[in-house]
Amino acid sequence: MPKRSSTATEDLALPWWSARAERAPLSRKQILEAAIDLIDRDGLEAFSLRKLAADLGVTTPALYTHVRNREELLVLVFDTVVSQMDLPDDDSTDWAEDLRVVARAWRETMTTHREMARLSAIGMPLGPSLLRRMDAVFGALLRAGLPPPEAFSLGTAFAVNFMGYALFIDANNPVRQLERAGASPEAAKEQWAQMLSALPAEAAPNVAALRTYFEVDTDEDSEVFDTSLDLLIEAARARIERSS
Repeated sequence: MPKRSSTATEDLALPWWSARAERAPLSRKQILEAAIDLIDRDGLEAFSLRKLAADLGVTTPALYTHVRNREELLVLVFDTVVSQMDLPDDDSTDWAEDLRVVARAWRETMTTHREMARLSAIGMPLGPSLLRRMDAVFGALLRAGLPPPEAFSLGTAFAVNFMGYALFIDANNPVRQLERAGASPEAAKEQWAQMLSALPAEAAPNVAALRTYFEVDTDEDSEVFDTSLDLLIEAARARIERSS
């Protein structure tokens, strides 16, 4: 019986013949993980499906099997990042600690993924991961004994506190803005300190009086955040005692 000959792609390395290895199917999980890495690395403004496809080693049309457009991908990216945040234990009976768990987890995750805090400001649709964390906040206050109207008001205040802190204090404060403009972290801190020192006390005497607090690097000092959280918990506790 004649011997079957091998194909050229099996035996011969020809300079004009491209022998490509088979590529594993692309999954949505791979796309989301790569998108998060790309946004962390290059920033939100520079993010595009074209760059993402290049990072994944595929063509841009290959992404459209999994997402309709950039906007839908960002919605999924945001929900994926939120899903990584800790939640209170299901059997927890400490409502105040439950609030701290949600708030601190949000801040820690948004500090790791700074662009996600900015993305939240654009107005992300309410996804399943964010819904679970909202439910945990309102549930803690309802279990604590607050009437529904006050649980809603205080729960909203908590969400505004930790979400706003991550956006305006951690991710978008003057030092971060200077860094995005090209300054090194150390140079940005120095420039911000110089700007505060140059602030005319007569123009803004109260801001000038608090200048040293404005100079605090929130990455290295969480005291301001923890204090704001404690103040809200104390307000909730006072309301609970009043309604009991």
